[in-house]
Amino acid sequence: MINYSNFIKTLKSLFLIISILLVLLILINKTPMKRIMVDNNDIERDDFLGVHQILFKPSFIGLDKKKQPFKVSAAKATKLNNFDEIFNLEKPVGQITSNNEIYFLSGDSGLFDKSKQILQLEGDVVFEDKNLFSFHTEEASVDFKKKVIFGNTKITGGKENSSIISQGFKIVNKGTEIFFIGRSKLILSKD
Repeated sequence: MINYSNFIKTLKSLFLIISILLVLLILINKTPMKRIMVDNNDIERDDFLGVHQILFKPSFIGLDKKKQPFKVSAAKATKLNNFDEIFNLEKPVGQITSNNEIYFLSGDSGLFDKSKQILQLEGDVVFEDKNLFSFHTEEASVDFKKKVIFGNTKITGGKENSSIISQGFKIVNKGTEIFFIGRSKLILSKD
């Protein structure tokens, strides 16, 4: 029959051996665990299935050729990998500064190529300056280097008492020149 003190000594030894084995297993299996929490329903493009980085409320700030600032922000940005500077954006907003004017461009989703300084927007895309005009379309692209905003889908909008409907558009020089492409209808009011 085992007495009580021998039983306690045996348990102590057993627990010591188990502890040493656990420490050894932890040291041997020192592979870092990566957790990527991605809802696959949020990622619309097949390229982003191997997501490498997710940013919440990011802001990308840069300068165009004339050293005028621009800013791209979003609710969430998903980066494909460490080599490309391309981000899949949710609720993106682009901000362009020209002299004392600030122009805004927003959409439901988009892609931003940081190295090329190109922003592509989709969904309910709005281009406005908060004071004078507002244009709505389904797709638009912004080339911050060339200072060009363009789209080939139907655009509606206007300024004060005027409105326009067109099949496409091109905005250059940060809003100072606006070209409407395809069939266009302009309505001017005397009010």
